[in-house]
Amino acid sequence: MLRILVGLLVLLNLGYWTWSQGVLADWGMWTQVQHQQEPERLERQVHPERIRLLAADAPEITAPVSLGETAVVLSNNEESTTGTTPVATDTQTTSAPASATSAAEPSKTLADPAASALAAPSGLGCKQTAYFNEKERPRIEALFKAALPEGSWMLSPVPQPARWIVYTGKLSGAEAVAETKAQLRELKIGYRDVPTALQPGLALGTFSSEEAAQQGVRDVARNGYKGAKAVMERQEYEIYTLRLPQVTEELKIKASAVLSKQGEGKAAKNWQTCTE
Repeated sequence: MLRILVGLLVLLNLGYWTWSQGVLADWGMWTQVQHQQEPERLERQVHPERIRLLAADAPEITAPVSLGETAVVLSNNEESTTGTTPVATDTQTTSAPASATSAAEPSKTLADPAASALAAPSGLGCKQTAYFNEKERPRIEALFKAALPEGSWMLSPVPQPARWIVYTGKLSGAEAVAETKAQLRELKIGYRDVPTALQPGLALGTFSSEEAAQQGVRDVARNGYKGAKAVMERQEYEIYTLRLPQVTEELKIKASAVLSKQGEGKAAKNWQTCTE
């Protein structure tokens, strides 16, 4: 049985190969197989080498087109944007409509790099230098109003938080201050002098809030020093920084000259990029 099946398979394969090679077509059998063979199939193809690409503004071709030759009209826009090879579907010559030329024109133009460079501002951005307190502000404003154009400079306020200290005092006198310093050194607790309004006394720590200063008092007590308390050394206040929002080299030189005349030589050289 197995031999019979193998024999049938061999015969079937041999018959298919004979049919696929067109051998049976010579006997008038299954001639449709020739439609799949060369060269008949190639003769019915459109020859790509005969295709001609015409621009959108090209004049209409009136000469007859040979068999298999197709004239394809492309607009400039199609040719530049699609980037694909057109497929000819008609053997008749076609021409682009009058609106094709205007539609093919690009809607945007490339910017000229040279023109962009000329249009770009020559400024150095925002620069700042020097800080002035509330007492100095009126004098500085008057000087810059006289020397620089309006709107080219500004004094920008910078809030400064209140400052709290762990304070011991007021002590009875210089001798008491000296004895307290010796005691603090023995306990390895740091200290510094205080403003005149709080003298005689010492600051054993500096903090930005009352809560932090109160914790400092407790820390000092654990280290062996009793009697300190939390005191505000200074209230919240503002200082002012000089800014040139859209500075140019010429404006920077003028502002530096004003600062130098006021004894602010370091600030005149220490221009920095503005912070938020």
